Amino acid sequence: MAFYWSWSRLFFTPPIDGNKTYSGEARDKNLRWQIEENRLMYLFAFRSGVYLYSPPVYLNHDHDVALSFRVSPGVTIPLPPNLSTSVDYVPKDAIIHVPATSGEVSNSHAKACYYHVRFAMALEVERVSVLLGYTTSDYDLYGGSRNMIVEGQKIELPRKKQAGTFFIGLTYDF
Repeated sequence: MAFYWSWSRLFFTPPIDGNKTYSGEARDKNLRWQIEENRLMYLFAFRSGVYLYSPPVYLNHDHDVALSFRVSPGVTIPLPPNLSTSVDYVPKDAIIHVPATSGEVSNSHAKACYYHVRFAMALEVERVSVLLGYTTSDYDLYGGSRNMIVEGQKIELPRKKQAGTFFIGLTYDF
């Protein structure tokens, strides 16, 4: 069994739905506040972990085609853990949602570290490997905004306890 540690992966999360907004009534009752969903999500995170490789099982007599299994437990650290964003205030009776004013809100006490585990099966042909795998994690896309309060109201963001993704990879050993 072989292993190594990796610090160098930057994880990018594209916005899910650019048209969704969260809103509520302002205290003065003449305005409504609103925040676009993509401003409440983490966009970047560092992922590091330990990579463990099983011994290869050779599939031919020349020992140049092999099958191996890989597992990688690690941590995901969002950048930054606590988000800040602008809040737009729109007149309540406005037909076109043009902000009359704006403000700033910040999050506090966000979780600074999430776990992840990657499982993969690798078909190795000489120096090239083709991977098929699955990653599971408790990474919360909205973790940096969960505790935001606007006009005395907590933003009700969707809950997603665990995220899983399938992946296909290609590696080349130098």
